[in-house]
Amino acid sequence: RCESPYKFTDLDYLARSSEDASKKAVGIYPQYICFSARNDRNSPVKDIVENDWLEYVIALPKGIFSATSIATIMIVINKHKEKAGYVRFVDASDLFEKDGRTNRLALNEITELVQKSNSDKTIDVCIDTIMDNEYIIAPEYYLSNTDITVPDGFEAHALSESIKFIPTERYSGDHGRLFSTAKLSADATN
Repeated sequence: RCESPYKFTDLDYLARSSEDASKKAVGIYPQYICFSARNDRNSPVKDIVENDWLEYVIALPKGIFSATSIATIMIVINKHKEKAGYVRFVDASDLFEKDGRTNRLALNEITELVQKSNSDKTIDVCIDTIMDNEYIIAPEYYLSNTDITVPDGFEAHALSESIKFIPTERYSGDHGRLFSTAKLSADATN
């Protein structure tokens, strides 16, 4: 945690590096940042998308850091990008070479993939689409294969038609934190 409007050092670094960059800024972040604007309207992701500074979001392989195996992404901020109004999403999550217990990035392969036109691992997405999707910037969100076969006699429905999002309430005290959905769940059933 940090003392900034963003509360987390990752988000604070993303905000400051994007605001302070004269041209480009590149950073590696935990994947949760891809969904931060959906849960927190104070996320810097919203400003970065709306200012059209986001150039690339690249999903990196797990296990590239020896201390953790969390999913990470590379975010490239460019205030003078060539393709204005679009963000390139790249799935490089399987581009690594094993090196003992860690994975090494296959940099040449990732560079080639970033430069490819739209494929099953790369896609350019209009920033309006990203805004419509509540500022989600996860590559797998835009690169997922939605082609499904529906057996005869069945219908396909979006999961969002069956599930309702219930926000949590947070309470902090001397003995820790409590997350409660009880009141909100009761309100939703009434």
